[in-house]
Amino acid sequence: MAPEEAQSNAPRRRGRPPGSKTRRRRATGGGTDLVAQLNAMVAELIKKNRQLTILITTHYMDEADRLCDRIAIVDHGKLVALDTPAALKASVPGSNVIEAQFENPPADWEQRLKQLPDVTSVQHEGAGMYRVLTGNGSATTTALVEMAVQSGVPVKTLSVQNTTLDDVFVYYTGRQLRDALQEASPLESAMMMRR
Repeated sequence: MAPEEAQSNAPRRRGRPPGSKTRRRRATGGGTDLVAQLNAMVAELIKKNRQLTILITTHYMDEADRLCDRIAIVDHGKLVALDTPAALKASVPGSNVIEAQFENPPADWEQRLKQLPDVTSVQHEGAGMYRVLTGNGSATTTALVEMAVQSGVPVKTLSVQNTTLDDVFVYYTGRQLRDALQEASPLESAMMMRR
């Protein structure tokens, strides 16, 4: 069933300017279906009125990237970044992220990864997993695999992707979003979006 919409010129209620119209939406269903319906409603409101400001708090970075013109990252009650999604992603050193997990890497493996071509930073995430930011995903990935083969260190998993808002959050806060969720209240670590 589609969401229902009602508009009225109801008598003035507390907190509403005189003559304003009320737009009520009722979402039917529940769970993931409800989230999808709410996302569709927000997207529809944004399309209809580009002068509308909507404040969204979310921990779903792909949703924030898709729906928002500006994003503010708030960490422990402090504003740490504010810009467009594209500008925030461009502010992170390296345009690609390589996530690789190795079987029994040597103690100096992080240092060796930092010496690969175009690498801007390396973060050890535990259990043989490393997150490598690079300006050239292709060249760095090739060098990484060659180094692993020459060193006899098996690669268990490997993925290369463009910089995401998750990477932006890690860059500005110094920790994974899942860590922030465990440490802080939702209001302190929420991504706040504004149109």
